[in-house]
Amino acid sequence: GNNSSIILTSATLCQQGKTDEEKYSHQKLAIGFDGECSSPQESPFPYDENSRLYIPEDIEPPNGSREKYINEVIEKIIELATITKGRTMVLFTAKSDMHEVHRKLYGKVPWQVICQQDGSSQTTVIDEFKRTGGILLGCGIFWEGINIPGPALSSVIITRLPFPVPDAIIEFKCQNATNKLMDVLIPEMITKLRQGAGRLIRHETDTGILSILDSRLSKKVNKRYRDITLASLPIKAYVNSLDGVSAFVSGNVLPKIANQGA
Repeated sequence: GNNSSIILTSATLCQQGKTDEEKYSHQKLAIGFDGECSSPQESPFPYDENSRLYIPEDIEPPNGSREKYINEVIEKIIELATITKGRTMVLFTAKSDMHEVHRKLYGKVPWQVICQQDGSSQTTVIDEFKRTGGILLGCGIFWEGINIPGPALSSVIITRLPFPVPDAIIEFKCQNATNKLMDVLIPEMITKLRQGAGRLIRHETDTGILSILDSRLSKKVNKRYRDITLASLPIKAYVNSLDGVSAFVSGNVLPKIANQGA
């Protein structure tokens, strides 16, 4: 009937903005909503104490040499996983990148390397990762549908900024936008990025490192969307070196995983 209500709720409904109206503007425009919005609720998780953000300055950009980029991503995965003793999930934007990293990484680390399987159910893959605390490689549904609280997941690595793949809907939005980069592509990317970042801290006592291996977000490259992207992430405490990552992890002693290495 006319008096029925619909409630929309999500951790990633809002973008950056000074007012509630600005924060909801992209989502309201996307779905054609013209009603009132409540103020967004802040997360109860202690991100400042329990997490750090790492963005390397010295990595090949993903739109540069693909071979060099893949090899440097693998090098960073090994370095970061060594610090956290495995317990790492790596998120990809393309299956081809994921499978190539899986093939090249296999045998180079002392932990089990587990790759997302074709099909909708990933229960077996996730259970194996929880049991072994190794390195889990995923794309697609792994950005938003995975819940692994506790010490089994202490590091999330995002290999590149998840800009949307051009399709009919994205093309339509771009054609009707004043500035397709800032009005469409960046907000879509930020929503996906926040979903991926949300895999790390799942409980008030969780600790971990979020790494984004995309030099376009580095201070050195300083893209104009850097500030708005970083401001959209819940993890604000930033380290710019692997030494900084190590220092944080050393201060948060990793509890043992009962079956790690099994």
